[in-house]
Amino acid sequence: MLADAPAHHLFVLMAPVPADQSSVPQILAVVQLCLEGSISKQSVTNVRDKGKKRAAGDLIPWTLCQHFLDDEFPTLCGARIVRVAVHPNFQGMGYGSQAVRLLLNFYGQSPRHVSTTTAVAQCQNGEAKNGGNDEEEDGEMSEVQLVDDGDLHKLLLHDEQISPRANLPPLLVRLADYRRHADQLDYVGVSFGLTLALLKFWKRLGFVPVYLRQNTNDLTGEHSCVMVCKIAAAAAGGERGEDDGDENGRMDDGERRHRHAMPQNSAAASGATLNSDGTWLSAFFVEFRRRFVSLLGTSFSAFSPHLAFSLMFMDSASIGCSVQQQQGEQSAENGLLDRAELRLRMSDLDLRRVAQYCRNLADLALISDLLPTIAGLYFTARVDTNRAPLDLSQAAVLLGVGLQRKMVETVANELALSTSQTHALLNKAIRRLSEYFDSICREALEQRQQHNANDRQQHIATEAEGKLGAKTKSDECPAIKKLKISHFVK
Repeated sequence: MLADAPAHHLFVLMAPVPADQSSVPQILAVVQLCLEGSISKQSVTNVRDKGKKRAAGDLIPWTLCQHFLDDEFPTLCGARIVRVAVHPNFQGMGYGSQAVRLLLNFYGQSPRHVSTTTAVAQCQNGEAKNGGNDEEEDGEMSEVQLVDDGDLHKLLLHDEQISPRANLPPLLVRLADYRRHADQLDYVGVSFGLTLALLKFWKRLGFVPVYLRQNTNDLTGEHSCVMVCKIAAAAAGGERGEDDGDENGRMDDGERRHRHAMPQNSAAASGATLNSDGTWLSAFFVEFRRRFVSLLGTSFSAFSPHLAFSLMFMDSASIGCSVQQQQGEQSAENGLLDRAELRLRMSDLDLRRVAQYCRNLADLALISDLLPTIAGLYFTARVDTNRAPLDLSQAAVLLGVGLQRKMVETVANELALSTSQTHALLNKAIRRLSEYFDSICREALEQRQQHNANDRQQHIATEAEGKLGAKTKSDECPAIKKLKISHFVK
């Protein structure tokens, strides 16, 4: 399969190799990588606008292009991790994570200018030297005769002489030798059937969810999930090799600059576009979270609160921006919730109903129709979490009851809580949000009163100026009346 797919590569994590060892060392983990992206804009236009059939491959670029209506993301150069295989005797020891981490650090190091195709040809011709030297450790590598494309028609299957080959290229190549030949990637992605264990695994490595299929797989019953890790973000927090970056492991501006433009904040109408500040991953995640919140009550209602909660919240370092920037990108058009929008979402009677429930003067059934609205405002970053903080358990209960439309008893069983504890946590969460809504109304009322007071003062000042002007005019009238028109006529 690898011989017929030049875009696929294997990266092997092995045990330490002594200098005098001649046998194949112990293999701990293997990562299969497929290069994707670098699609021309003309090809993207032909597929999207003209309805032409796209070529096979490039799973992540085409998926995100269609999902976010972004014509420029496929132009980025990326890679997809097809699978991570660990030796059965060493599973659960962290070798798989270490292999992926080293792979991300490798692609996040100094820029490379030679394509992978050229590197393969050079290795086969014996031109790739160990550590940049002109000679191999065991002498100069002999050339291997290659068959040109023009000679392929001369070869027939029954004419080929099958025999052991001599002077074959090495089976394994050190990363130090392969580094200058590797492509410069903008991101590394992965596509897998969503489970909580796999989600936590990829999140620990800095991958961010950007796509989740609504329909389940017919065979596995799992939702296909796409997660992406931006190379610059991965390299900034990872280990650095020798001679890569300064003494603190930082990359210079040239290493941070991608050869392609990067998408900027996504908008509901225009979709994500590319810019140069590298915020495209955070924009994709914010848009993914907004859609995921809307679908939690339908397509993803069967998710456990742990899984749904883990999908919606990411470490700031993985996305490449702070929590405040995430909220700013989410609310770039609408901002935090204000009184005008709150009036559209909830009437004054609705706010009174919520207040009655928070004082234990009404049952949960009285506000059950408002729970999706309240939970949606909180989980789409429309609420200032500094003024209305919720702990993890309160947010999980609000998510299950408000967004997933589950019964309190069902959420209690999923969280291993009693029904009374779940009701208490939900009441505390609603109470804090109700107080936040009341503060918005109170601040709007104070601003209106202040505005009215300023208008009254301005009106009084205007009237005073008018009276003063009228008095001055009346004082001048007698003197004007004494004048005769004959004084001005010859």
